[in-house]
Amino acid sequence: MALFLPALLALAAAPSTTNADGAAPPKPSAMTMPFTEVWRRDEPLRIEAASSVKVALPAIPAKKGHAIALRFQSRVNGYSGWNTFLGILVNGVPAEEKMKDGTSRILNRQPMMSTAYGNQALASQHHYLTFFTQRMDWVDTAVTDAVQRLEGTWFVLRIDDLLLPKGETTIEFSNAYGNRDTYVEVGSLSAGYMAEGQESADSRPIATKMRFLSVWEHPESVRLGGGKSLDLTFPSPREPGGGKLALRFRARLDYPIFEGWNTFLKLTLNGEPLTETDKYVETRLLNRAPVFASKFGTLAMASGNRYITFFTPDIDRINADWVTDETQRREATWYVLRIDDMVK
Repeated sequence: MALFLPALLALAAAPSTTNADGAAPPKPSAMTMPFTEVWRRDEPLRIEAASSVKVALPAIPAKKGHAIALRFQSRVNGYSGWNTFLGILVNGVPAEEKMKDGTSRILNRQPMMSTAYGNQALASQHHYLTFFTQRMDWVDTAVTDAVQRLEGTWFVLRIDDLLLPKGETTIEFSNAYGNRDTYVEVGSLSAGYMAEGQESADSRPIATKMRFLSVWEHPESVRLGGGKSLDLTFPSPREPGGGKLALRFRARLDYPIFEGWNTFLKLTLNGEPLTETDKYVETRLLNRAPVFASKFGTLAMASGNRYITFFTPDIDRINADWVTDETQRREATWYVLRIDDMVK
């Protein structure tokens, strides 16, 4: 059995308003998906506590090879946290997150997100998660999944299974929150066509989509036998303003079938243990949550400076039957670790 480490990279991840090459930062999938708008409401809806608001859409005829979707942003007027307070009915029928064929109605994001408090479903039947926030472009930083933070308050929901054969469609939004001083706002509301086969959320690992400037790359993969170690040296990079220096890599235990995992990868940097948390007890992991859900319970991605390594024959995949957290399955064997506090 061997530990396999394909090309290691040191990165300066730049959380600025532009990429290191001057390009604009990534946009939510809700804004970049192949969505052809046919109806739009410019004014936001304000839904008072324990009440509802109805909106009439014109008839949207079926179109071969296309789904029909509702796109919007929503928030609870507050400051932090979230809950499934936004109820949605289409022509009086609950728009439940799971469609009759078992697929998710949500097209722009995974139906589960990782947070500092564990995994959180984005819907409970026909009630959808709504963030407490003062702005549509900000959500609670306790959301540890970068893709879910990017999608923020956006939802794109498939609704063609709930439309009537003819005539207009009625969408009813309700606010399940009972605090009379708090309202739900729904904005950027539109409906349109989505090309079939192109409606799924981007499933690429965050590690491959993060904004970064590569400053060093190891030219080849590393293969370590049991009990073996390897020292790698890279020059001290010049850190860009506002950036974070990070180490990016993939690691797996070369195994003939998809099995489990263990903390077999031990990392040391400049003679010091590269622990999963820094001296302020903040996680170093930039591409994934520090815990993952599995059929055996919730497990940590690291113990001190020893990191989870998956038994797998494929560097791009891990055991999907045992790892039940979709966001962790997406990252698979990828790690992006912040190291700026340890590089001299």
